[in-house]
Amino acid sequence: MIKRLASLPQFKIIVSTAVCSLAFLYFLFGLELNIPLSVILVGLLYLGIHLLLVTYDPQVSLYEQTIKEANRKLNGIRHSVLYITDIRIKTQVTEIINITEQVLKYIQKKNTSMPLVRRMLTFYLDNTLEIVEKYASLQNQKYIDPSTMAIIKKIEDLITSIRINFESQLNKLLKNDLSEISIKMDVLKEILQMEEGQ
Repeated sequence: MIKRLASLPQFKIIVSTAVCSLAFLYFLFGLELNIPLSVILVGLLYLGIHLLLVTYDPQVSLYEQTIKEANRKLNGIRHSVLYITDIRIKTQVTEIINITEQVLKYIQKKNTSMPLVRRMLTFYLDNTLEIVEKYASLQNQKYIDPSTMAIIKKIEDLITSIRINFESQLNKLLKNDLSEISIKMDVLKEILQMEEGQ
């Protein structure tokens, strides 16, 4: 209930006004400051409280922040993939994007942000974005010397490993989901058998 109340715009205004009114009285009578100085201090206090309450949104949960950040990173990867000319690598990066989208749909459906998923959508996706951007940049250079070519080859191998890792993470999620369903079915079956026996 407090979260719902705190999300209302009126609540933020009422809290800011109440705190500032009390602060004004304290500055004026308690500290015996003059009226202009009290007004300035209260104005600064109101601004600070208002900014604090506006930036704090109890409705935004951890999984929503994860989804928002993951989508931002995915957009960066989508943008970079446009500049990749190697069809095999372009396909693998596109598969990474598709797998990540499936994971995002999964956590939105489940309304959860498990540690495994958060790590995938934060640490792994951060590094994937950086690697794909670097690959696109290196691959499109006019002159590619042997050392750059060696780096490009290492990045291509790494992109393949990332795709395999992302597939593995998605399979773990789906396997966990199937395990949950299986457990629920077993429990329901036992309950039904117990009720039949009565």
